[in-house]
Amino acid sequence: MTLLRRFYPDAHFAAPTQESASGSTLENSARTPLAAEASSAAITPQVPAPEGNGTVSISSDPDGAEIFIDDKFFGNAPAVLKPSVGSHVILLKMPGRSDWRRTLEVMKGNKTTLKALLDAAP
Repeated sequence: MTLLRRFYPDAHFAAPTQESASGSTLENSARTPLAAEASSAAITPQVPAPEGNGTVSISSDPDGAEIFIDDKFFGNAPAVLKPSVGSHVILLKMPGRSDWRRTLEVMKGNKTTLKALLDAAP
């Protein structure tokens, strides 16, 4: 009980019963400060994920490069894609050519054009 009063000086505790003195059960009043503390804990509101899509027109030189967005295959260039709003990694690959990679921040309603020049692999 002394320990509880040390941490909860303004709390009023019932006199300990024979059982609670032995430590086998706790009175409801002894648990009240902990319950009040838990219920008053700050709840962080969740920010909803941005909604919508942007338009990204992707072409490659030479044509036919494989398009990956966030490590998922989306087709071959040239292509017009509508990725969700947010940050995305765009990767174009073609056998015998160096990979082309960009990080793109897509905004709702924006139109972006990407032209990837794929150099011969060393």
